[in-house]
Amino acid sequence: MSASSGSAAPHRAHDAPYADAAAVEELCAGFVDLSLPPERWSHRAHLTVALRLVRGCGYRAALALMRDGLKRYNAVYGTTGRGYHETLTVFYMRVVARYARETPAGDPAADANLLYDRYGDRELPFRYYSRERLFSAAAKEEWVGPDLDGA
Repeated sequence: MSASSGSAAPHRAHDAPYADAAAVEELCAGFVDLSLPPERWSHRAHLTVALRLVRGCGYRAALALMRDGLKRYNAVYGTTGRGYHETLTVFYMRVVARYARETPAGDPAADANLLYDRYGDRELPFRYYSRERLFSAAAKEEWVGPDLDGA
């Protein structure tokens, strides 16, 4: 996959860049212990947690932890019907794993901010997937490969 061309979505209040490592650690801890309120569970937050997991335990273990964490979080906050999407989870975990392989780890806030700057564009999956395929019931339930070339 190639990088997003700097067209990340406009920042919502909870999608603002992280000021320091403590903010990243607080976010990740809140996701793990399920204390993170849903209004703080932004696209940036998803990518940040994914990055911390990949950096901490590698892609395969991180994918399993993210999958489980998302399902637990959705169950607690009542988003089960609309929340979890297997293809999007695998897609973004692969994006994050590639970023982690290509970019040396640094300060957690700077690392998460750089990841978001490069890959935070919410339209990124549509370079690889048609909307019909990505939003199909099959794609929500299981990994479905891309149907576009990403160019």
